[in-house]
Amino acid sequence: MELRFVLYGYYKEQFIFRVVPEEAEIVQKIYRDYVKGSPLSEIAKELTNNGVPYYKDKTEWSKNTVRRILENTHYLGDDEYPAIISKALYDEAYKIRMSKAGTREKDSKEVAFLKSITVCERCGKRFTRRKKYKIRERWLCTNGCSNTKEYLDDQVFFSKIQKVLDKIIEQPYRVLYKSDIQPAINTREINLKERQVKQDISQENPMFHPTKKMIYEIASDKFDNMDLDPSKSVSDVLYDFLHEYKPKTDKLDMKLIKKIVTSIVVLADGNINVNLINGRTIGNLEVESNG
Repeated sequence: MELRFVLYGYYKEQFIFRVVPEEAEIVQKIYRDYVKGSPLSEIAKELTNNGVPYYKDKTEWSKNTVRRILENTHYLGDDEYPAIISKALYDEAYKIRMSKAGTREKDSKEVAFLKSITVCERCGKRFTRRKKYKIRERWLCTNGCSNTKEYLDDQVFFSKIQKVLDKIIEQPYRVLYKSDIQPAINTREINLKERQVKQDISQENPMFHPTKKMIYEIASDKFDNMDLDPSKSVSDVLYDFLHEYKPKTDKLDMKLIKKIVTSIVVLADGNINVNLINGRTIGNLEVESNG
């Protein structure tokens, strides 16, 4: 794919810049849409979805590409470039850009941390938090996946996370796997086999081959019963920690999240799965349906 070296909206003919009518219409539309309130990302997404070419085979637009067009004064017309937009339209877009730059809301530490561990189920990319000018925030995929079925603002998103946290504090056993709770084999059976081997060996004429076979069976059973999964030991520590944990806030418990959560996965319908440090995954639907 070739790179574009001439400003979008123009072509060069014998050292003279001339207007490309189709591209000039796109430049004007970008300014009009921005003045009407469309964010850079939405303008870029619409142009990409409509297959509008930026240069030759390139039809993918980014918000940075759109921003550069909004910032370029050549579109007003000068000694080199013919005018494509009016000064009034440029000035209006400029005022909006400056007002947003001056009042842009910075992420709190809590939001910044959640953004760092939250991912999209569909593509695996990070989720982010966007807030349109004077409009409520929304959590969405940075890769441009379609919005979740349920609108995820702070209240909804935080509530789903806290429901999972509340349930595992109330019922710590939820962090354990079935294999953590149920033994892999019957230890009583191992004890019986060991007693049988002792009896066989103590006989005056022990039967070597059956006894040898049983010794191998005991060794194999004990090996199968060994704790080879490191997540089980983590689960034990996690269970003990949650059993003693006393929440100190009625808001989203960031201290607990940083302690036990590795990632949060947002599903297409807007529900979430919380991945814990021991590899266990617990979703808000799981705790809501099971009570």
